[in-house]
Amino acid sequence: MSSVSRSEFKQQIQHIDPIDFEEFVADVWSHRGWKTSLTSASHDRGIDVIATWNGVISHKEAIQVKRYQSDKISSREVQRYASIPNQEGDIDNVIIVTSSSFSQPAQEVADELNVKTVDGDDLYQIITENSLSSIVSTYLEADNRTENTIETGTSNNTQSTQSETSNSVSIPE
Repeated sequence: MSSVSRSEFKQQIQHIDPIDFEEFVADVWSHRGWKTSLTSASHDRGIDVIATWNGVISHKEAIQVKRYQSDKISSREVQRYASIPNQEGDIDNVIIVTSSSFSQPAQEVADELNVKTVDGDDLYQIITENSLSSIVSTYLEADNRTENTIETGTSNNTQSTQSETSNSVSIPE
């Protein structure tokens, strides 16, 4: 990913389809050794990804993914997700991952409520430190193919669906 600057990376992930961004985040955690699963959108209760670390000490994280282009995560949103461990008894941590950033009050509330935050800069650092640039390429290429299909007016829905499906991430259950 050395060829993509931090600002270019952030701009690119801010334009990935929101569902693809959830899959991208799950894939990043998975490639770092976590067992991940996506929740169903209709019953997620504020959880988009469940990440589990199985080892001598097991750990389970609820990840809320927010693909924003310019809006910052607010303190209200942080407060909303902070209660997830109380609702789901086996969750150890809540993490909010965003393509944008957190407002200063949101970061302060997150610190107070022990909610972990990962913004676009942090995500870039995780990708770089773990040599996960191939994951980024897969999602950006998939997004570019979708945009190209739309721009050229291709109306073959079967082809578009197959193209998108072939880029789906297989996440262990």
